[in-house]
Amino acid sequence: MLLSIYIAKVFGLFLVIAGLAMLYNKKDIHAWINTMLKEKSMVICHGAVALLVGLLLVNVHNVWVKDWTVLITIFGWILLLKGVFSMFVPSLTQKMCKVLLKTEWYTVGLIIMLIIGLFLSYKGFAL
Repeated sequence: MLLSIYIAKVFGLFLVIAGLAMLYNKKDIHAWINTMLKEKSMVICHGAVALLVGLLLVNVHNVWVKDWTVLITIFGWILLLKGVFSMFVPSLTQKMCKVLLKTEWYTVGLIIMLIIGLFLSYKGFAL
């Protein structure tokens, strides 16, 4: 449980800070993402980072229980799969990201990111 609390603190704060920054700088983030999406090598590099973080999380916290700590495990598996997908199929990743940027899903995703970040931060710091 101590590891879950530590990870909740780190990733909770990360999701809140990154989410707020991405909402605040929405125009600049869109420009950065569009620039990144022009190069498959950047998508692959981004995928490698996601894969690394996902592998770290899955290896230290692969806990399938019926409480809040399962969110950390799910987060790790999502990152791992995102990384693998981005590295093996970067062109499809580019297309999917371009579609998401043209819709409200960007804002919806960031709001979900903030909610999860606030929840993890609460669990990490309140327990």
